[in-house]
Amino acid sequence: MNIQTIQNLYEETHCLNHAAMRIANDPKVNKALDNAIERESKQLRKKSIVVQAQTVYEHALEKNTLDTDIPVPPGDCSGKQKQKTISCIKNTVKETVRTEQAKLNNAHLQGLLKQSEFLKITLHQQQDATWQSYLFNLKKGTMKFILNASINTLSTQDNLKLWNKSTSDKCALCGNRDSTLHTLTGCKVALDQKRYTWRHDNIVKYIADSIDSSKYTVNADVEGYFAATGGTIDPVLAVTLEKPDIVIRDMKKNTVDICELTAGHESNISKNNKYKTNKYSWMLTDITSMSPRLTAFEVGCRGLITPENRFRLKHIHSFCRKDIKLKTFIDNCSALSVNSSYLIFNMRKEPTFPVLGFFGPPFK
Repeated sequence: MNIQTIQNLYEETHCLNHAAMRIANDPKVNKALDNAIERESKQLRKKSIVVQAQTVYEHALEKNTLDTDIPVPPGDCSGKQKQKTISCIKNTVKETVRTEQAKLNNAHLQGLLKQSEFLKITLHQQQDATWQSYLFNLKKGTMKFILNASINTLSTQDNLKLWNKSTSDKCALCGNRDSTLHTLTGCKVALDQKRYTWRHDNIVKYIADSIDSSKYTVNADVEGYFAATGGTIDPVLAVTLEKPDIVIRDMKKNTVDICELTAGHESNISKNNKYKTNKYSWMLTDITSMSPRLTAFEVGCRGLITPENRFRLKHIHSFCRKDIKLKTFIDNCSALSVNSSYLIFNMRKEPTFPVLGFFGPPFK
């Protein structure tokens, strides 16, 4: 999650300080450092930070000597050249240390049995999860839920058994092994009772409500937005039983945008996008009365919106009313998924799922 540990900060600070002393090129300081490196390089039982700092410094010096033709030793330069040298070497030292730390963290994540899944996703995306931008605006219970869901420490049955709080790890609804993944996306009973559909439709309803109806005709697979003949595809466009989630028609430009949402597990984002794109791709050739475009997009059950999906939501946002800002639009899509998942989690032991209305957008 891009949070540096105390050890990471210590290593980075020590390497930067070591580089600064080497750049100063003081003979007495260099002698002391050389003695420390010689002594600690013989250690076998633990890693020496001094040896590590020297290795990083030498790498930075070699890289910047090749890239910028700085004097060697760098202490021989003066004035603006010296400041440039110091800046270049320190930046390279910092970059090198952080790259090595990222490699070690990634290797550590591979060995985690429970927490690795979501963290590996955010690491792979090279960004913080979208919900971090509005996290502290959520209610306390919701914030606690999403943080625990992200590191797989919810009180699901598998965790309760692991923590010796329960003798069973079975789901109360279907009897299969319970887990965060199972509760939020994988329970067959919850699927049949349309609990996950309700989460999905919360986002679809918000997007449909946000479309500027004075400029565009919108049909959606939620109450109040069905086409006149039912479904979402008007027979004028194509005769089909398929019901993509949102269909936006621009009569002036003679275009139709077909948008299909998946609000599933983050580990399946790429697979779901490929599946939905293939499922509706035939419309791009069969719809001839208007110019069709297809946008399959995903919002994770824990609120994750990847860079690719932020781009897709930006396209959909272009049809929204002018009073709805892009950041608010994306945050609401993410937060609606989080809030819906929170209720699904809280009702994980309830045998029935009541008919619920739709959540309103959390952020205005």
